[in-house]
Amino acid sequence: MARLELERGTDVLLLETGDALLLEPFISIPQILVDIAFASDAMAVTPTWVDVSADCRAYQFRKGRQHELDRMQSGQATIVLDNSAGNYWPDNAGGTYYPNVIAGKKIRIRAKSGGVTYPRFVGFIDEWLPQWLSPRTGQGPYMVVTATDGLEHLANTIISSAGEAAELSSTRVSNMLDEASWPAADRDLKAGAETLAATGAISNLNIRDHLQKVSESELGVLFVAFDGDMTFHARSTRSNSPYDTSLATFGDDPAEMHYVSLNPVIDRTLLYNEVRLTRTGGAEQSAEDTTSQSTYGKRTYRGTALLNSTDIAVNVLCGYLVARYKNANKLRMRSIEIMPQGSPNELYPKVLSYDISSRITCRLDQASLDAEYFIEGVEESCDASEMNWRTLWQLSDVSTELYTPAERTDSLWVLGADTAEWDTIVGGEATNWESVNGTTANEATYVTQTNDSSPVKDDLHTCDNMPAGNATIASVTVYLRIKQTGSVGDYQTTVIPIVEVGGTEYAGAAKNCTTSWATVSHTWTLSPDTGIAWTVAEVNALLIGYRTTPNAPAFDEKGQVCWCYAVCVNTPTW
Repeated sequence: MARLELERGTDVLLLETGDALLLEPFISIPQILVDIAFASDAMAVTPTWVDVSADCRAYQFRKGRQHELDRMQSGQATIVLDNSAGNYWPDNAGGTYYPNVIAGKKIRIRAKSGGVTYPRFVGFIDEWLPQWLSPRTGQGPYMVVTATDGLEHLANTIISSAGEAAELSSTRVSNMLDEASWPAADRDLKAGAETLAATGAISNLNIRDHLQKVSESELGVLFVAFDGDMTFHARSTRSNSPYDTSLATFGDDPAEMHYVSLNPVIDRTLLYNEVRLTRTGGAEQSAEDTTSQSTYGKRTYRGTALLNSTDIAVNVLCGYLVARYKNANKLRMRSIEIMPQGSPNELYPKVLSYDISSRITCRLDQASLDAEYFIEGVEESCDASEMNWRTLWQLSDVSTELYTPAERTDSLWVLGADTAEWDTIVGGEATNWESVNGTTANEATYVTQTNDSSPVKDDLHTCDNMPAGNATIASVTVYLRIKQTGSVGDYQTTVIPIVEVGGTEYAGAAKNCTTSWATVSHTWTLSPDTGIAWTVAEVNALLIGYRTTPNAPAFDEKGQVCWCYAVCVNTPTW
């Protein structure tokens, strides 16, 4: 019986004569499209692109970082252009692109495959480097063009200004891009979770350095996407669509996407069991895991000059990072390499679509490895003459990065007054709120109010924001330290913990005073304003305080409060 052999890449399909033959459309190596905006300014909103694809012989680029604790590096591209016609000599007045063969021009690379055009790189030309196939004879001239993406532009932009207000991390990114004259249409900024402190006046600030600190403070990432958009992913971005689902499985089973190589390792690169972080103007915060230190020895991760608005927020990050990186007990996939020409119909659409933060699955049966990873870096090369394409992705473990923080208890200390109706201050403080604030009770300073007042008298105070920008909130509790003057036998005074949520005051249960100081509290597991779980916005706008007993008999006994604060039990989400 006759046999027919069909080759596709490295695969050979054997068919017996008489078998039904189904041929899917064959996708060859993608067509590389290169455009240069010769006549446009670098920051032009709508560059005028000139197609030089016919001269392209090869290209390669790389961008991103090796793992999630690295800084994002500027994307770098190298393009080889045939210069036989002499169009890329900068002083050739007869050249097609004269006099615009200069550094700084915008360049983009795209790839066309299966009828779809995919963006690969957008950046700015750093240099034109003449080369020859035969340098001695000057035969075969070609031009090597090197370019870097928008992160390099930011690295060379220094500003001085009146400064930035306290604002969300994503707002800070947007404002810095405005300072750098980065086109608004070329941005993709996800909403941040972290509030950054005001900067004060800015002098000689490097925008890229500042935005790197924004990313560190947010636990986010700033990079330039394939289409040239300056892209900011907040720390919660990868928890949400489309990054919450693996896009493809690359493995060694026949039904899975094939790879050339995996690069797994068990190492100490990302092993940290002590974290020390400091924000600008703040005290060093730290967290540690003594069990891990006993197992591996102490390994410290240190960060400085963070931009967070409070030390509490920095402390949250410390605990989170220790929890993520305290163990080195499983394979870590550093990278995966793919040569899609082996299975072009399946692989080219993937290697041309998956950018930083895309989520994939890697499987290696012999190592019992089956895990999901985020792409952190991309390397790509194409040589048209050899019909060769190579893609390498640097990876980070999803289960490590999306670690769920433990439940935490955050104290929200009084910061100022909203309503001050209690009539007497004892101890020398100037205001009611200063008489009851602090991280510990001071029984020498307090406020008093007789219980014969009708209507009731309220003191309401502003307090700290929650450290976590996103969280599931289990409860909010208001604590008071109270006592009364006079004898309880005559009349027992009561004080009522209160909160204001959504512009409405809500009272807890009345608390009996005695002649000795005692701490009392009332807990709201749900928002009294909505009847459902508290939101971060509600807690951050919360007013807390205390109230006299309504319609009490006219006795001389007075309620006293020396301390007021709130506690929020929550689980941060990222």
